[in-house]
Amino acid sequence: MSEQTHLKIGKRRFLFGGLTFKVLSIVVLAQLLILSVGGYFYVGQLTRSIDATVENRLRSVGALLQDSQLKYTALSDRDVLTELVGDELLDGMVVGVNGTIYHSINKSLLGQSISKLGHLKLNWFNPTHVEPQLIRLEEGDETSIVSITPIFTLNSTRPFLFAYIKLDSTSLTQEKQLIMIETFFAALACILLTSFIIYIFLHRFIFKRIRSAADFAENVAVGDYSSKLKAFAHDELGLLERSLNQMVFELKERSHKNDEAERELKDVNENLENRVVERTTELSKAAHDLMLEADSHKKTTDALKKQGAFMQLLQRIIVASNETNSIDEAWKVGLHAIQKHFRWPVGMVFTLKDDHRDIMSLSENVYLEDLKTYGELAEYSSEFDIHMGEGLVGSVLRSGRPQLLRMDEEVKSNNRETIAKRSGLGWSFAIPILVGREVVAVMEFFSAVEIEQDSELFEVARDIGIQLGRVMERRRAEQLIQEAKMNSDVANYAKTEFISKLGHELRTPINAIVGFGQLMQAQADVVSSEQRYQQLETITRAGRHLARLVDQMTDLARIEAGELKLDTQHIQVKTVIKETLKKLESLIDMKNINVIENLDIPDDYTLNCDTAVLEQIITSLLTNAIHYGGASQTILLQLSSTATDGIQIVIADQGKPLTPVDSQEIFEPLARLDRHRGLVDGLGIGLTLSREYAQVMGGDITCQSGASALDVDGKRGNSFIVTLPKT
Repeated sequence: MSEQTHLKIGKRRFLFGGLTFKVLSIVVLAQLLILSVGGYFYVGQLTRSIDATVENRLRSVGALLQDSQLKYTALSDRDVLTELVGDELLDGMVVGVNGTIYHSINKSLLGQSISKLGHLKLNWFNPTHVEPQLIRLEEGDETSIVSITPIFTLNSTRPFLFAYIKLDSTSLTQEKQLIMIETFFAALACILLTSFIIYIFLHRFIFKRIRSAADFAENVAVGDYSSKLKAFAHDELGLLERSLNQMVFELKERSHKNDEAERELKDVNENLENRVVERTTELSKAAHDLMLEADSHKKTTDALKKQGAFMQLLQRIIVASNETNSIDEAWKVGLHAIQKHFRWPVGMVFTLKDDHRDIMSLSENVYLEDLKTYGELAEYSSEFDIHMGEGLVGSVLRSGRPQLLRMDEEVKSNNRETIAKRSGLGWSFAIPILVGREVVAVMEFFSAVEIEQDSELFEVARDIGIQLGRVMERRRAEQLIQEAKMNSDVANYAKTEFISKLGHELRTPINAIVGFGQLMQAQADVVSSEQRYQQLETITRAGRHLARLVDQMTDLARIEAGELKLDTQHIQVKTVIKETLKKLESLIDMKNINVIENLDIPDDYTLNCDTAVLEQIITSLLTNAIHYGGASQTILLQLSSTATDGIQIVIADQGKPLTPVDSQEIFEPLARLDRHRGLVDGLGIGLTLSREYAQVMGGDITCQSGASALDVDGKRGNSFIVTLPKT
């Protein structure tokens, strides 16, 4: 073989070596992905198991204390606690709801208040926390776990003691890190071993045979048909090897036939030269006849050529319009395509000014073949607006059709034409860019040579304007589609969020009903009458809560469908307000709320409205004021008559003022409820329903915050104002 042949074979071998590397890279990446995912879940499972073991030990101690199976003094005995929770014990104590330490491993802390200890926080021992707490702390390189278990007396719903246990979790953290390192090295070893095995297999059974086939193909390419591949296997590569052998056999046969054909062709060429001389004489005569015929078709050919050029111009503009969503880019491409086709030295695009439909101004799309010669025309055009009917551009804006203008020195319609004439430009042609029948822009071109009054030119110009307008038409359609999609996404998100919260809210009373029902069944023979009454009252309260949620949803659906009907009658407003306040007394007392009543209407004043609806509106507003105003605050309830004999109810609190945006959003159904609700129960549609109720009765509810809210004992928070008409 030649040196070039050996060089090609060497390159081919390098390429197959690269193929081996690529295949192995894919295998290694696949193994890395699989082992990474498996290792992630494996390590996660082990770490969760370790955490669960520690948490179960802590919870078991709390359960023993709560069930009185372990004495409180055990939390002051380090040996007992160590046996229960392990050698990681750091501290243990019993703390009262008043913050006093009653039992502690550290005897010096007995009788002290946790407020004097910097490492303990008061909110850990809040009597409102009725569930055990697990708190993870990080102190430098050391980590710890704190367990706080509330301890209740019999039939009490509030704890009177808290069991505090602190464990050192630094060793657990180190154990987790060790597991991660061991898993990483095990995965790495697995990848290396499997990659080596796969490489040996691929090299022995696949790549070696492919390399032999490549060398065989290189020999055939330089004309060597003597070699032959060994094809023993009955796989895909075996089929390839047999096919290559068959191909070489056919090439040898074809080469032999080509040699015979070349000998025959040589004989034919000798006879052909004689016939060419004879045929040349005949063709000369035929060529003369064709020239005469060509002259007769010249005009037709010129016309077709011109029409074809117009079609190519239109095609370029159509392609540019379809390939871009940028209006300026499409108009720029169209401007340059027209100027390149007609060789017009000046071109500019005028667009509608702001929201006006009858005023145009020069855009940034301006083309000047010579800035020095035509710069004055462009500068003047940019300084003034063109009104409808003014000049060629204004005339096209009015008519919506392409127009041609010849600028005579005797007829000076405007200064632009005078400047153009002075610059050597004698003709002007304008093309409207249309969206439907609306002119959205005008292209104006200037020429120094005469522009013929050609009907085909005007037809193509009209089509160009329509095609360039399609870009803006498509942009408008895309904006409408995008707005519709955004509205649909917002509606779907609101629906999903509402269903999720509705399920959570419904589950709370249902769990109470089922739980206490099962408790009553299990304790049928051991509970007292008083306990049974309390359990039945809890079930009843949960059922009422569930019914109220269903009623709210039903009323909201009826309001949206326009089918809500109220049972209106003449009622005494002051009586309804006082009865509502009485129903909320327990909540007001629990929050230590001071309610200032300013009911400035006669006792016998009546209003035609639905009693239950009015009571629900007042309850919803008062409940919000109690929750969001904060404990130990003051609420103002003000009732007065309006100039139209209606009533105005104002409920003002001392809570944090709402922003102007929030004061409107709180009335919207399902509009980011969690941001306003915080930890308050409910679906968050109380204000929405209240406002809808008021509007159905002919009134409304508004919100004032900050400086515009009513002053409540020297503090301005939020004021909700309910207005209802007399009838």
